[in-house]
Amino acid sequence: MKKMKYNLLLAAFPLFAVSCGVDDDDFTASIFDTTTSAVDAASATAPFDQWLYDTFVVPYNVEIDYCYKSQESGIDYQVTAAGYEQSQAMAWLLKYLFYQPYEEVLGAEFLRQNSPRQFRFVGSYAVATDGTVKVGYAKDGILVSLRYVNGLNLDYGNWTESDIDALNTMYFRTIHHEFGHVLHMRRQIPSAFRQLTASTYNASGWSGLADAEAHAMGYVTPYAAMSYEEDFAETFSSVICTSDEDWMTTIIDATGNGMLSDDRSKVMALIDSLRIAGLDDATKPWNNFTANGVAYTSFRDYLDNVPVVTSAGASAFGLLQRKVEILSDWCDTNWGLPIFSLRANVQQKQSDINDFMRDEVAPNIFKLQ
Repeated sequence: MKKMKYNLLLAAFPLFAVSCGVDDDDFTASIFDTTTSAVDAASATAPFDQWLYDTFVVPYNVEIDYCYKSQESGIDYQVTAAGYEQSQAMAWLLKYLFYQPYEEVLGAEFLRQNSPRQFRFVGSYAVATDGTVKVGYAKDGILVSLRYVNGLNLDYGNWTESDIDALNTMYFRTIHHEFGHVLHMRRQIPSAFRQLTASTYNASGWSGLADAEAHAMGYVTPYAAMSYEEDFAETFSSVICTSDEDWMTTIIDATGNGMLSDDRSKVMALIDSLRIAGLDDATKPWNNFTANGVAYTSFRDYLDNVPVVTSAGASAFGLLQRKVEILSDWCDTNWGLPIFSLRANVQQKQSDINDFMRDEVAPNIFKLQ
């Protein structure tokens, strides 16, 4: 089964780690003038700029910045500007895979009050003079800078599973991660979550973990092992974005060293909550894999053969499952957010993405005037 590319990128480029401090923004009234259009009608990009204003600023109180500004990209990094067509495609995807799902589940006012205030599109990775690469950046949950927008596949309607994986890896996991930070800045992370793996957080050593190692410690990704705040944001993002295949990989890794006697029912309950399809489908990779040197052709058979442990701390799956459970309760209690329903919404939209790109995006791409 494949490894999660997101984590591989984090390991390769540690500077991808996002900033998570608290900002002075009170998340109330709009910080943008929504009464008078700021669009220059004489600009060659005026139609797209007006669409951005009408689509993001007015309904959601968020600004999309796709124009290159060297002083805002940092003088220590070499970057290229986002392409005009790629910026349009990215904006459509941002609306489709982030704003629409939350609005359909919770309503537009929730987004106006809580979503990031600005998204910045950059065409390339940010390459430092010493050769290090920064693949993404976020500041205090207020500004999210999306790098390598020029890497978007513009073959509308012909995206593969790899294209969708890349979409999550490079952009949407970061977006949902940062949004998780925004929400927990306003509603405290439960102490029960903070304490579950408190002894294994490692602010500097997380980047040396492989995916399977992190899963076997009770983390959804290596980056989650950095701190309880990053653990919470990564768990939030993973519930929403991580594919069925990658979740099954995580579950297999987390149960590999044993599980408690009642963990089997919890495994099945988590799979049901995540709405993982085709559990018994013989063509799925989780029904044809090797674990601990044994080949399995059925996930259920594998689960029946996982050794039983007696210490709760020895069950990585138990730790991971409890984190997801605490997160789900927290989302529902504090925000009225049914996170598994949000996941289902996002996953369905990803399944329909080729129809969306072909029927909605491609016919509405503006040309320079």
